Amino acid sequence: MKKRILALLLIAVATTASAFGFAGCTPTPDGNGDNSTDTESGELTHSDGYHNYDVNGLCSICGAAHLKYSENETGLSVSGLAGDCTATEIIIPKTENGKPVTGIEASAFENCTKLKLFYIPDGVTNIGEKAFFGCKSLTSITIPDGVASIGDRTFYYCTSLTSITLPDSVTSIGDYAFRSCSLTNISLGNGVKSIGDGAFIYCSSLTSVSLGNGITSIGKEAFYDCESLTSINIPDSVTSIGEKAFCGCKPLASTTIPDGVTSIDDGTFAGTSLTSINIPSSVTSIGYQAFGKSLTSITFTGTKAEWEAIEKEYTYLSPGFTVQCTDGYTAYYN
Repeated sequence: MKKRILALLLIAVATTASAFGFAGCTPTPDGNGDNSTDTESGELTHSDGYHNYDVNGLCSICGAAHLKYSENETGLSVSGLAGDCTATEIIIPKTENGKPVTGIEASAFENCTKLKLFYIPDGVTNIGEKAFFGCKSLTSITIPDGVASIGDRTFYYCTSLTSITLPDSVTSIGDYAFRSCSLTNISLGNGVKSIGDGAFIYCSSLTSVSLGNGITSIGKEAFYDCESLTSINIPDSVTSIGEKAFCGCKPLASTTIPDGVTSIDDGTFAGTSLTSINIPSSVTSIGYQAFGKSLTSITFTGTKAEWEAIEKEYTYLSPGFTVQCTDGYTAYYN
């Protein structure tokens, strides 16, 4: 009778093990665990190769997080944690039960407020929107090569996130992807084509932004109220800048609007410290309060006729404002 009960218990354990993924006890970046006894440190390890998970989904012996998975077209996606999210460090393995881990599902780690460190292995190509939404203790993360996009609100309100490494494979930054993060600088590679609406809104610690030569559009309010931003290069590839894209970036004192941009929308540079700017002849409209009150001069790379043909709101102009056209014409506004 005892043998029969023991056999049933072993079957139950095996069934549970197949339903969920088990992170290694002391996992290395390639996802291999080490369940051997550490005789030098004296730390408890697994003699039987199994974790002892508590109600919070953490191993009471090694602290490893109990990950859940779902199947996708190329392997497995991490769908979240078993139990409450109390883990401070999570390492995603490259493989689980012989299958490659290639994705992280939407909202997989949403509001894991104690999570500080997170490792994503090579091979992961998809990260769902809101995957790390509200992970306010997360300090840094590296996105592996092969990930094509940072989805909407992926790192929304990760208020401790100070650095992130993005590979050249990333082609788009989603809406509000990094809202309210503590990033200090951003460098986007030539692969990025678009920055979504509000992508870096309220990143108050952001001081500099470097954009690659492949980007074509910057969404509305993309850098809204980045109150520490002092410089940003806008490459010649950009043709569209959304309204209020740089509104409230108080220290921003210089930038260039590239040829190809056709409109400067409402409030694009309102609340900045720009005193002068070059506007290309490709611009056909200038929106309401497009510039801040500190702007005193514009150099327009077109003729008087082209300047006068621009549809514009004059509310952005300050007393004594001048416009210098390349044909020698100068307009004065009092």
